[in-house]
Amino acid sequence: MTIKETITAAEDLPSEVVTVEEWGGVKLLLRALSGPDFPWFMRTMNAVGHTGTDQLEFALTCASELIQRGAWDPDVPTQRVFDPEDIAWLLDLKSFNVRQRIALKVIALSTPSSLEVSEEKKDSSPESIAASATS
Repeated sequence: MTIKETITAAEDLPSEVVTVEEWGGVKLLLRALSGPDFPWFMRTMNAVGHTGTDQLEFALTCASELIQRGAWDPDVPTQRVFDPEDIAWLLDLKSFNVRQRIALKVIALSTPSSLEVSEEKKDSSPESIAASATS
């Protein structure tokens, strides 16, 4: 296997399989947003005036869009469960509480925790970079 094939095959996005009892016990693979979805997430958060600390408010506004972009079939992890056209006729009609819970999970998977950010900042100090370059 080439390096490119190895990188392509690697699953580097945080993900979690959740069971949604209210939807007949269906299992969804929730995955962190990437590709064009993550820039959408950041632009939309900024456009509606929310910050990373205001995730609940953002989930209230964009729950269906987050689910459409972050829910994958656990049996076929390359296939999304919902298409963009499913938002208005399907997702927006489902329970708000269920959608909010799933959307918050997608947000949590898509945003680094404050501990990860703090560790990343520590690891990117000039001393850390110099130490890793010499090892």
